[in-house]
Amino acid sequence: MVNTLHPRSTGLHYSLRSLAPRIPALQLIDITVVYPGTALYPNFSGGVPTVNDHPGIPLMRYGQSYYTLRSIFFDGVPPPAIHMHLRMFTVTSEVPIGDISSSNPAVLPNDSPSKRTVEVDIPDEEKSSFELWLRELWQDKDQSITRFFETGSFSSGQTEQTVIQIPLKLRYWREFLDAFCFFLPAAVGYLWGRIRYYM
Repeated sequence: MVNTLHPRSTGLHYSLRSLAPRIPALQLIDITVVYPGTALYPNFSGGVPTVNDHPGIPLMRYGQSYYTLRSIFFDGVPPPAIHMHLRMFTVTSEVPIGDISSSNPAVLPNDSPSKRTVEVDIPDEEKSSFELWLRELWQDKDQSITRFFETGSFSSGQTEQTVIQIPLKLRYWREFLDAFCFFLPAAVGYLWGRIRYYM
């Protein structure tokens, strides 16, 4: 069994039921992310990856514990590859969100007491149906991850797969600074405030 997080269905179900009447073409994107692991590197004994061996992630461990911003940008140890499998579901026809025919898409939440929207309780059978669908989707994701480690492909061979390869490398050495540029205005503001304080 592959180590994955269990799905939380209540928030997703509520969000999809709220958005579907307002966005008729709403799509749900399912992304499965896999780092190369020990199944692809049978000689790896464990531990933290180094520049020379790129061993992948040991079984029952998470990629974010091994490939961090520090390891990628400062130590120069990026993951050798990140494999992603994407699927799209049309929410109104492929996801069992329940009966939304009584929903009014023109009503948007606001703070006016006279126009306040009333939250409708979702019937238990609709909650159970969505939770069962999500659990089956998670089991399918577990099976596709296991299949990937055994065969190198997410697909069971019954469906067509389009493979897109994107190289994982910096275009120039200072590109890693882009990851921290969000904090630059705050740092400049802080320094300017400190300079003005001491003037």
